[in-house]
Amino acid sequence: RFQPTAGLDWFSKFEVAGPPGDVGYAKAQGGASIHIQLLPEGAVAIHGNCSGGYLHAVDFKGMCKPPTISDRFFVGGPMSIRGFSPAGIG
Repeated sequence: RFQPTAGLDWFSKFEVAGPPGDVGYAKAQGGASIHIQLLPEGAVAIHGNCSGGYLHAVDFKGMCKPPTISDRFFVGGPMSIRGFSPAGIG
Protein backbone atom coordinates (compact mmCIF):
# COMPACT_ATOMS: atom_id res chain seq x y z
CA ARG A 1 0.00 0.00 0.00
CA PHE A 2 1.19 3.51 -0.70
CA GLN A 3 2.01 6.14 1.96
CA PRO A 4 0.42 9.42 0.79
CA THR A 5 1.56 12.78 2.18
CA ALA A 6 -1.12 15.02 0.64
CA GLY A 7 -4.64 14.64 -0.76
CA LEU A 8 -7.77 12.54 -0.24
CA ASP A 9 -8.31 8.80 -0.31
CA TRP A 10 -11.68 7.01 -0.22
CA PHE A 11 -13.08 3.50 -0.58
CA SER A 12 -16.35 1.65 -0.84
CA LYS A 13 -17.10 -2.04 -0.70
CA PHE A 14 -20.27 -4.14 -1.02
CA GLU A 15 -20.51 -7.84 -0.18
CA VAL A 16 -23.39 -10.33 -0.42
CA ALA A 17 -23.33 -13.82 1.11
CA GLY A 18 -25.97 -16.45 0.51
CA PRO A 19 -26.73 -19.78 -1.16
CA PRO A 20 -24.95 -22.11 -1.62
CA GLY A 21 -23.40 -20.92 1.68
CA ASP A 22 -25.16 -21.35 5.02
CA VAL A 23 -25.08 -17.64 6.10
CA GLY A 24 -26.99 -14.85 4.37
CA TYR A 25 -26.28 -11.12 4.55
CA ALA A 26 -25.64 -7.91 2.62
CA LYS A 27 -22.76 -5.79 3.90
CA ALA A 28 -21.78 -2.28 2.79
CA GLN A 29 -18.62 -0.46 3.90
CA GLY A 30 -17.11 2.91 3.10
CA GLY A 31 -14.60 5.42 4.32
CA ALA A 32 -12.44 8.40 3.56
CA SER A 33 -9.02 9.69 4.58
CA ILE A 34 -7.34 13.08 4.37
CA HIS A 35 -3.60 13.64 4.25
CA ILE A 36 -2.10 17.07 4.94
CA GLN A 37 1.57 17.79 4.36
CA LEU A 38 3.06 19.96 7.14
CA LEU A 39 6.69 20.25 6.00
CA PRO A 40 8.14 20.38 2.47
CA GLU A 41 9.06 17.19 0.60
CA GLY A 42 6.70 15.04 2.69
CA ALA A 43 8.95 14.98 5.77
CA VAL A 44 5.95 15.41 8.12
CA ALA A 45 2.27 14.86 7.36
CA ILE A 46 -0.90 14.33 9.37
CA HIS A 47 -3.52 11.78 8.50
CA GLY A 48 -7.15 11.41 9.55
CA ASN A 49 -9.75 8.85 8.53
CA CYS A 50 -13.34 7.86 9.08
CA SER A 51 -15.05 4.61 8.09
CA GLY A 52 -18.32 2.83 8.69
CA GLY A 53 -20.60 0.14 7.46
CA TYR A 54 -23.99 -1.56 7.54
CA LEU A 55 -24.76 -5.27 7.88
CA HIS A 56 -28.25 -6.59 7.02
CA ALA A 57 -29.29 -10.22 7.54
CA VAL A 58 -30.94 -11.88 4.52
CA ASP A 59 -32.43 -15.36 4.97
CA PHE A 60 -33.14 -16.09 1.27
CA LYS A 61 -36.59 -17.58 2.11
CA GLY A 62 -35.28 -19.68 4.99
CA MET A 63 -32.24 -21.14 3.21
CA CYS A 64 -29.65 -19.19 5.25
CA LYS A 65 -28.88 -18.43 8.90
CA PRO A 66 -28.19 -14.90 10.25
CA PRO A 67 -24.65 -13.49 10.12
CA THR A 68 -22.14 -14.92 12.59
CA ILE A 69 -20.00 -12.91 15.00
CA SER A 70 -17.08 -13.01 12.54
CA ASP A 71 -19.19 -11.24 9.87
CA ARG A 72 -19.81 -8.18 12.09
CA PHE A 73 -17.80 -4.96 12.33
CA PHE A 74 -15.12 -4.48 15.01
CA VAL A 75 -12.70 -1.70 15.90
CA GLY A 76 -9.08 -2.14 16.87
CA GLY A 77 -5.94 -3.08 15.01
CA PRO A 78 -2.98 -1.32 13.42
CA MET A 79 -4.98 1.08 11.20
CA SER A 80 -7.80 1.71 13.70
CA ILE A 81 -7.16 2.38 17.39
CA ARG A 82 -3.55 2.06 18.51
CA GLY A 83 -2.80 -0.34 21.33
CA PHE A 84 -5.58 -2.81 20.52
CA SER A 85 -5.32 -5.99 18.50
CA PRO A 86 -7.69 -6.51 15.54
CA ALA A 87 -11.27 -6.96 16.85
CA GLY A 88 -9.87 -6.18 20.32
CA ILE A 89 -12.60 -3.69 21.27
CA GLY A 90 -16.31 -4.49 21.41
